[in-house]
This record gives sequence, C-alpha cells and structure tokens, in this order.
Amino acid sequence: MQRNDHLPFHQAGSSTSATTEGIEGCFQEHDFELSMEIDDQQMSALHILCANPFLGTGDAIHAYLTSAPGASNVNDGTEMTGLHILCSLPHQETSGSDAICAYLTLAPGDAYEYVQDGTGRTGLYILCSLPHQDTSTSDAIRTYLQLVSEAVASL
Repeated sequence: MQRNDHLPFHQAGSSTSATTEGIEGCFQEHDFELSMEIDDQQMSALHILCANPFLGTGDAIHAYLTSAPGASNVNDGTEMTGLHILCSLPHQETSGSDAICAYLTLAPGDAYEYVQDGTGRTGLYILCSLPHQDTSTSDAIRTYLQLVSEAVASL
C-alpha cells in the first residue's frame, strides 16, 4: 500500500497528469469531506496538488478551489497553506504563475493577505524571496499585490 491510497483527492493531486477533469471527477465521485482530509504527513490534497512538479497551469488549482474554496485556509504541519507551497517551490518560478494567480483569485482574501506560515512568512514574502525572478514570477507578484490592495480598499 502506498502513501494516500485511501485518499482519492490526494491521489488525484499527486498524479503526474493532474488535470482539471481528474479533480472535477474526484468531486463528482467522492464525498466533499474527503477533499479536506489530512494525510499522515499533515498535508491536505490541496497541499499535494500545489506541490506537484507536473502542474503546468492553474487549471487544476482553479478546479479544486472552485469546488472547495475553504481548502485554501487549511494549514499543513508547518502552518503552510497551499499558497505558501506554490510560492516557495523552485519549479513554480516559471510554470507556476498561472497556478498562483488561480489560487489568489479564488481564495477568500484572508487566505493570502496576512496569513503567515510557521516562520512568519506570507506567500508574497516567499514569492519575492525567490532567487530567480522572471516575467511569470513578476506577473504573479503583480497579481498578488493587486488583489491585496483591492481587499484592503474594501475594508
């Protein structure tokens, strides 16, 4: 038995071909509560999906958060949300801008504005700290700042 064999959303998120259809299919076939389950390593299925190095666009993130928006606020064992993971992984520097933007536009404002991980870092801080900055990273930073400023203006 492999890790998360009993957790269908975790399996769908860790697939080398994680797709919108696969995520949507999970929500159609399984109880919603399973999408919020935490595995033995204290990660939700959204954390697994966000850490997936094969995730090329934000489509799968969009599909997940459309069906389970509350998942954006779930912390793992190090107090990271899925956004923290997206912002911190090297493979996301060039291919993850779409995924980060999808997360930011679908998550409730409190999921990204001020939420800190276990070391006090926000997703924006992590994203800006990447050693390699390219156009897609700049786009993600710009979107992040725009959404935070809109959220603050609406207070």
